[in-house]
Formats: sequence, C-alpha cells, structure tokens
Amino acid sequence: MFRRILLLLSFCTFLAGCSNTNRAYFDSIKLAFQQQDITASSEKIRNNKKDLIAVKHGERYQVIMALSFSESGIDTWRSADNALFFMQNDVIVQTHGLNNDLVYQSNLNANPLAADSATQTDWHYITDIEGYGYGLDVETSWRRAGEESLKVLSNDFNTNLIEQHVKYTGAKPFYESELSWINRYWFDKSSGELLKSEQKISPANDWIRITFLSRAQRLIDAGSETK
Repeated sequence: MFRRILLLLSFCTFLAGCSNTNRAYFDSIKLAFQQQDITASSEKIRNNKKDLIAVKHGERYQVIMALSFSESGIDTWRSADNALFFMQNDVIVQTHGLNNDLVYQSNLNANPLAADSATQTDWHYITDIEGYGYGLDVETSWRRAGEESLKVLSNDFNTNLIEQHVKYTGAKPFYESELSWINRYWFDKSSGELLKSEQKISPANDWIRITFLSRAQRLIDAGSETK
C-alpha cells in the first residue's frame, strides 16, 4: 500500500513538472476522443513553447499539431496520435500516419518557397506514395494569384495568395493521365509569413488544410497590420 502511494505521488509530481508543451499534448490526447474540432485559445498558443498549427485533413475533425523539431531545413510536426508531417519551407515533403503516406520526394533544393521565388517558377520532382505508387512524376508551376483577406484567430490579415499548379502522373494499375489540382498558400503581406495553406500531396490523398496559429498570434500581438 505504501509503495502504491509513493508511485502515485511520484506520478503527480511528474505531471506538475510537465512543460506547457506536454500539457498541451496531453490535452490534445484527451480531446482527440471527442467528436468535434480541436481548437487552441490565444492564451494556450502564447504560452506553448512549441509552435502550433491547426490541421484539417479531408472531412475529418480538426486537430492541433506541435512543432517537434527542425533539422537540415525540415520542420517536423507531430499530432497527439503521433501522426507526423515533415515540411520544407511549409511544403509537405513527407508524412507518417496517413492512409497513403508520402514516403519520398526528390529535388527538394528546387522548392520555390525555399528559394523565396514563387512567381512563374516550375518545380519537377519524383514522389513515392505508400499503397499507391512509386517513382511518380510531378510537374508544378507557381504563380501569384492576387491579394485576399484571410481570417485567422478572429483577425483579418491582408495576404498574397500563391498558387501551385500540380500535374501528377498516376500509378499503374491505377494509371490516369493529366491528374491536376491547385495547392494554395496565403502569405501575410506585412511580414511575409505563411499563415495558411491547402495542399494535396497525391491523387490518393485528401486535402490537407493548415493554419499556422503561432505565427498568426505573434503577428496579432506585435500589432502587425490587419484589416
């Protein structure tokens, strides 16, 4: 009995010493079992030591992912159920935990967002999609699509919209020619920060809509130009 009490006290001490990141992580686990979108308040976003993003995957409920670490230009984002997004300059280049994971993407050095030149720029690469096909050719062209007002955390931002026009070669035996769609990226005009994106990584995958909560909160707190 005494040993059980000691174990309980040790566990409580551990929980009390958890960082804000860990508390947010445990909260997300608890909320993940509820049939509703998971959200994060401005206070929670400010107090979290890790950057947070809101992710809507197809018709599923929204989840919150935290920046786990950055290495060699790749940011790794983790959800409460251990799904992972690997992003290079906010473009998804690898995933773990989806039905059809993006397991490989070539030619990352030519990413137009990495080069800070997304106007009329072409990017060709090869992808491997688990359960769909390997060595698939992808051709994309990037262009400016004008300005848009974007609402994040109840604030309106003036943004520049960049479009990535994607042409995908299907995989045998599911081969379909001329598969195409448009990924979209909204950049804050004042700071140049990406605030939202809509990305489809292959014909076999649902749309992934990402809102960069921590970036938006920092801009709001800094009094960045909003409408």
